[in-house]
Amino acid sequence: MQKSFWICGKHTVLSAIHNPQRIILKIIIGKNFDANLIKSKKVELKDNFFFDKLFKNIDINHQHIAALVSPLPELSFKQEIANIKNIIILDSINDPRNIGSIIRSAVAFGVDSIVIQKKYFNQTSLSMLKAASGAFEFIKIFSPANLNETIKQLKKNNFWVAGFDSAADKNIYEYVWSQKNVFVFGSEGSGLRNLIQNNCDQLLRIPISNNIGSLNVSNAVASVLSIYKSKIKHEDS
Repeated sequence: MQKSFWICGKHTVLSAIHNPQRIILKIIIGKNFDANLIKSKKVELKDNFFFDKLFKNIDINHQHIAALVSPLPELSFKQEIANIKNIIILDSINDPRNIGSIIRSAVAFGVDSIVIQKKYFNQTSLSMLKAASGAFEFIKIFSPANLNETIKQLKKNNFWVAGFDSAADKNIYEYVWSQKNVFVFGSEGSGLRNLIQNNCDQLLRIPISNNIGSLNVSNAVASVLSIYKSKIKHEDS
């Protein structure tokens, strides 16, 4: 188990406080932060220099609130798979800010789970947590070493796997979604790896202007989930 660590930012800290799975050891706020937003005996008041010193080596907007927390327990994919409806898989995406933004979009559009390769997942990353803006506390995150094995397990449990690639023949608007969906996204530089592509049921592209080669991966995720949500809502109405 990892040691306790500091998190910061209004939405990040408040969401952690409201997560029953998160152990909060200490909360500190600055003089200008509204203490009424926090109902806890663990709150300490500090001056601005304390925050600047605590996060001196990190380029981050702490918003004069921080909390010392314990890491969330690691989830078992095999135990949780029966409770998953829609899940995102990130292939070779290593930028913490992109990962955080993707987590935020996933929660915003009702995706309940996300898979991030173990070597790229660090739940103590302040950049990731800040970019997620509190969404990290509201989604199941799995960090397997082997994505292909994860995809195979999902297929065995009746999930349909859609991979997204700018060179794919099929347009996302032509795709018929199932009741249990997997959305697979690759890195901006190299896209989905060949073996991951081969394990997808369908490769899809987002139609964009010919003047732009591709979208930032976090923007691509938001676009896909928005299209998916809109289509599902239309089919249900």
